[in-house]
Amino acid sequence: MKQMMIWGNLVRSQRQGEVEDENADLVPKSWQLMRRGPNGQTSSLASGVLAYDVGTDGTVVYTNGNAVFLLHPDGRKQHVVNERMIEQVFLVAT
Repeated sequence: MKQMMIWGNLVRSQRQGEVEDENADLVPKSWQLMRRGPNGQTSSLASGVLAYDVGTDGTVVYTNGNAVFLLHPDGRKQHVVNERMIEQVFLVAT
């Protein structure tokens, strides 16, 4: 809880007067999830990312703090759930 309060203070200071939307990213858009390819080239997978995990098949799960999303290896993005104050995510192999 203490770390969530610190993150909240950081987010509020970076937003500086923006109107707060309940469904908006909990963290700034500048917090990006980046991928580096075998050739060293980087690309942005998502913005406003608070936490993420990568599965063995290349599937990525991430949260913006208020929702959970899946990025499938074929590039498809899937919204999984909305919930408040999501701090961590992880994929479980089945």
